[in-house]
Amino acid sequence: MEKPTKVLITGGTAKSGGCAINELIKTDHPVRAMVHSIDERSEELEAKGVKVVTAGYFIL
Repeated sequence: MEKPTKVLITGGTAKSGGCAINELIKTDHPVRAMVHSIDERSEELEAKGVKVVTAGYFIL
């Protein structure tokens, strides 16, 4: 059996990113979410089994 593709979603706590994550979880894809900071929204993702990483698009 083929392993599901690992997927990285940027903006994981935003509206579109969150919807994409929920659909991927339903199909048993391993999901990693890139977020700006750890907060209650990212903690909810972790509770669903999503690997959460913090990063920024720009370094000022």
